[in-house]
Amino acid sequence: MKIFCDLDGTIIDISIRHYRVYEEVVEGLGGKPIAKKKYWTLKRDRAKWAEILTLSKLSLDTEPKFLNSFIRKIEDPQYLSLDLLFPNAISALEIFSRLGECYLVSLRRNRANLIEEVKRLGLEEHFTEILTGHSENDGYDVKIMLIKDKLDDGDGIIIGDTEADIVTGKSLGLRTVALSSGMRSKQFLASLKPDYLLDSISNVPELIS
Repeated sequence: MKIFCDLDGTIIDISIRHYRVYEEVVEGLGGKPIAKKKYWTLKRDRAKWAEILTLSKLSLDTEPKFLNSFIRKIEDPQYLSLDLLFPNAISALEIFSRLGECYLVSLRRNRANLIEEVKRLGLEEHFTEILTGHSENDGYDVKIMLIKDKLDDGDGIIIGDTEADIVTGKSLGLRTVALSSGMRSKQFLASLKPDYLLDSISNVPELIS
């Protein structure tokens, strides 16, 4: 079996990093950050940056400058150091790697910083290969491209927290496991009709083992 597993929001909790970068950039532009809980709820509900910036007391014409700073900071090592492993993530990956070939599939701009984070978190040994690329769209275009060459006629499954993972899986004929631990709400993920919808990666091993 081949298992394709997302990183952000699936294996690691990125909410602290995302909020910290948002908070610092907004304050640098003279705005007033909204509370973390509200910010994360808006992000999980796919709110546009224009809405979030308006609530942060910034004018819409600051959006390009905000995005430029946000993108520059979000994969910087000092902020990546804020990411945390979800409970039982390592145990789940140990099971995945015993069941078959386990691939990490991540939409990151900076591969070098991604590799360093994977090593820091002790994840590297659990993956056959790390597949990464960046998309300016919803992400499934790149994920399909990354995964397609690794597929054969055997059983395959994709695990992730966004539409990119579910659309990719359906397009490639993989079983799809959506996790509500990350960037999208459970209600939105349910609307995509994944094969399975679970709360966290810790629930996956009993499903596929």
